[in-house]
Amino acid sequence: MRFKYKATYDAGLDTFRIEYLLAGAAVLGVLSTYVYTVIEILWSFSIWLESVAILPQLFMLQRTGEAETITTHYLFALGAYRGLYLLNWVYRYIDEGHTDWIATVAGLIQTALYSDFFYIYYMKVIKEGQKFELPNVHPFSTQPALSQDYQTLIHDLNQQVKAKNPEDLLQFCFDFFLDKLMQERSHIRLQQQQQQQQQQPHSTSYIGGIGPYSTEQESHTIPPHPTIHEEDEDEDMVSDHLPSFQNTAQFRNRRVSVSAESLQPSQKLQKKKIPKSQQEVDLIANSLQLHFLYKTLEQDQRQDVIDCMEEKRFRQNDVVIEQGAVGDFFYIVSSGTLDCFVDGKLVTKYERGGNFGELALMYNAPRAATIRATSDVVLWALDRVSFRSILMDHNSKKRNMHEAFLKGVPLFQSLELSEIHKIADALEPVSFRDNDIVLKEGDIGEDFFLIERGIALFYKTDEHGRQQLVNEMKQGDYFGELALLTDKPRAATVIAQGDLKCVTLGKAAFTRLLGPVMDILKRNSVNYHAILQEARS
Repeated sequence: MRFKYKATYDAGLDTFRIEYLLAGAAVLGVLSTYVYTVIEILWSFSIWLESVAILPQLFMLQRTGEAETITTHYLFALGAYRGLYLLNWVYRYIDEGHTDWIATVAGLIQTALYSDFFYIYYMKVIKEGQKFELPNVHPFSTQPALSQDYQTLIHDLNQQVKAKNPEDLLQFCFDFFLDKLMQERSHIRLQQQQQQQQQQPHSTSYIGGIGPYSTEQESHTIPPHPTIHEEDEDEDMVSDHLPSFQNTAQFRNRRVSVSAESLQPSQKLQKKKIPKSQQEVDLIANSLQLHFLYKTLEQDQRQDVIDCMEEKRFRQNDVVIEQGAVGDFFYIVSSGTLDCFVDGKLVTKYERGGNFGELALMYNAPRAATIRATSDVVLWALDRVSFRSILMDHNSKKRNMHEAFLKGVPLFQSLELSEIHKIADALEPVSFRDNDIVLKEGDIGEDFFLIERGIALFYKTDEHGRQQLVNEMKQGDYFGELALLTDKPRAATVIAQGDLKCVTLGKAAFTRLLGPVMDILKRNSVNYHAILQEARS
């Protein structure tokens, strides 16, 4: 079935290593066999392997959180067969005074592995007649489970990406989520309009200031995603007052407006450095290590984030954040325990190393849950303005550095300043370890590289087939620019000396931004002929 219906097979979920099962069963087969013959060892091996053969399927169920009903019927039949087979050995022991301990122990192991599945299968499929789905929150989990809506949304996105294979993945994802947002917002507005018309059939506006003629409509609708402009910062996009979220039930199922402070990249960042012990620094770094916002930061940005986190203390029963209230802090638990409630229902707990409130770092949105201290707690807090200032300062410096580098590239000397800005924004970071091959001599070139940090060594193959060092480049140097112009093979092999960090621009991205390279070059005839001569050589 894997090959016949390949489109339905998801290798990202099927990651269980069956080698572990084979190795374990083989060891037990050798150790537990009654007679050391090939047939007996293979029989013992097959019994042990059969007892754990369900593990890959159970692993898939755990990863997906659900299964089709016909699949669960099949799994139940397999497990029931093994469980009932135990009764055969009980009967034979009573009737014949003999049993096989290998088959009995293997049957007990397999039945134990099935126990959770049997329980959920009975409660969901048999008793309630519903689809087999795992509980949303595992009783021993310390992190909130992913909602079904989220999993469905991501599944839809994956299907769209597989079907269309977009060239610009980020833009495609943005358009996908924006389309989903507009669909949901239109659906909610239609429902509310129908409800209001039923309550007030002769009224043309909505109750609560959210109708089409209300002056308060802006406080409840979703504005465009906030942007930060370098040249037009006179208009402050932040409202003088915060929206009220007291009546949270009215908008519980709607998307609410979000906003963020307007920051100026030209302002010099005043870095904060709150003293911390090395133990606390390690705690913060470990807690942030897998966080989706933190993973995108550079090393110096990460250190700035850790340095500016400040200590906050709360007493037992204090409310740290309240559902519906506006949030502007992200927290990491240093000591103590906290409970997380959604609509008054306990959904998870936090202890040392846990973190919550990350959405507050991106925009001024109401809190999605209430966090209450169940003991005296010490938290490390990061506010949104500090976080965004770190990003803004770093990105502004990097953009200026990239623009300065680009202006020194002859290929780009015909570009306007606005076009240089476009290229600087489109550069993609790429990193290499010591001795990694960046480019290989003879390969077809597609990308242009700028060195941000580190050293790149250039080697050419001589007539005897030996690699000869011919050049060395460092920060601010560039190579591969002619790949934007021709399809000639790379003239040298480039190898990283130590850690090397570059930014790169592909031919397809350049053409999408500015059009064909030849048209750009023709703006300056002198530069055009010089570069053509270099390309021919």
